[in-house]
Amino acid sequence: MSKQNNVVNGPGTPDENASEGVLDRAGEIAQQAQQKLGEAAEKASEQALSQLEARKAQAAEGLGSVAQALDQTSEQLRNQQQEVMPEYLHGAAETIRGAAEYLKRNDVRQLIENVRTVARRQPELFLGGAFVLGLLTARFLKSSGDGRARRRTAQATSNAPIPASRALAKAPAKGRTRAPKTPGMQPSQIGT
Repeated sequence: MSKQNNVVNGPGTPDENASEGVLDRAGEIAQQAQQKLGEAAEKASEQALSQLEARKAQAAEGLGSVAQALDQTSEQLRNQQQEVMPEYLHGAAETIRGAAEYLKRNDVRQLIENVRTVARRQPELFLGGAFVLGLLTARFLKSSGDGRARRRTAQATSNAPIPASRALAKAPAKGRTRAPKTPGMQPSQIGT
């Protein structure tokens, strides 16, 4: 009987070998899936960094344009014999130009690391800056959204004719006046 148990349940039986094979295959599949997931995450990270680099370059160019505009305005005010304002504008232009150069010099990873460093060393400055940036972003988004909504509304109202059904519903028929609607009362009961 012990020989029979050994044959049926002993090590190396076909059932046990099949179970090990299934477990090995499942482990291989899980390892392949993990590798593919890691590759996909790395690819997505590279794409995000590439897009951030492009946005960073656009921001640096935009800041350079703002600095140039401030310098031009400062020069015009100097030509008009203004004394105080051109100095402030020139200082602001220099600060903005420095920020643009900082963006051009550093890659996205360095910028992220610098932000982390500031957040660790001066959390109140970081939180205050994040708050101000949030306010400015919200204001920008609100103003750009309002303009688009106004343009759509103006375009829709100027070009679209009023449907006949709505026009008739708004105007009372000739010779008849509409009774005001009172909740719970029929028009015939009003005035009695």
